[in-house]
Amino acid sequence: CDAMIYKVNDILQDVLQAMDRNRTSHSLLSVQDEETLMLRDAVRGCLLESARKVLKSAPVHMLEGGHQFGESVHWEKDGCGWILLPDDFLRLLLFEMSDWHRSVYDAILVSDPRYIMQKQGIRALRGTPERPVCAIVRRHEGLSLEFYSCRSEDAFVSKALYVPYPSIDENDGLDMSERCYKSFVYAVAAATYRTLNEIERAQLMDAMSAEELSVSEHS
Repeated sequence: CDAMIYKVNDILQDVLQAMDRNRTSHSLLSVQDEETLMLRDAVRGCLLESARKVLKSAPVHMLEGGHQFGESVHWEKDGCGWILLPDDFLRLLLFEMSDWHRSVYDAILVSDPRYIMQKQGIRALRGTPERPVCAIVRRHEGLSLEFYSCRSEDAFVSKALYVPYPSIDENDGLDMSERCYKSFVYAVAAATYRTLNEIERAQLMDAMSAEELSVSEHS
């Protein structure tokens, strides 16, 4: 699923329409009064964190094709190594070394009990080319992806894709997976309601955001 660049003004309008359908008082869209302008500012302030939340939790198949990484491999012992992740890394989509039998779609964290097994000297407990394991680890060089393991250091990165942290570009556009867009709009509405301390409406929009991801996942 490819991403699209959505203009911030269009996103604001879509969020206000979603909030407007949930109101019983006057329309948010009928007049450009001071209250509406302030509300637009509040919505804009919720865009990036809401985008991060949706892109982090969406099923993999709903996300865009991803951005490539992994040009430089740092080898350690026994066919294990690590790769420095991009500064804007948000989420792993897939990673595969050339001698692996399959890709890894979910990386473990240092807090995962499986990570301790990767660090032990017993090779049988570690990831293998048949059942590889990746871990996201903070090193002094920066955030890295450790991989376990390859048969030899002749292996190279064959596939490596990630989702970048969302940002608003110089043309006031935001890169968002098209299949995640409705969920994103509701997530922004929820966050905006939360800033206004309208908790029940925020919870309703949160539920609608989650439902969009669930519906798409099973469609």
